[in-house]
Amino acid sequence: MISVDYLAVIEQGTRDFAELLERSDQEALVPSCPGWTLRNLAEHLGEVHQWAAHAIVAGNPGCEPDGGSGRRGV
Repeated sequence: MISVDYLAVIEQGTRDFAELLERSDQEALVPSCPGWTLRNLAEHLGEVHQWAAHAIVAGNPGCEPDGGSGRRGV
């Protein structure tokens, strides 16, 4: 049986994306997300990663972590 440390996967993905953001134009358009800038995508992905980390730690994917904006879409 394969065991996956999901929290470590999220943390690594977050670090990788943060490195990309540091060297990118935040106002660049994202072709696969019409109308979104890289900044919009970063905010959305940050919220998704926060939710996923909370779901893993709390074991409850049905609730939002404290401090969540509750936004749906940008």
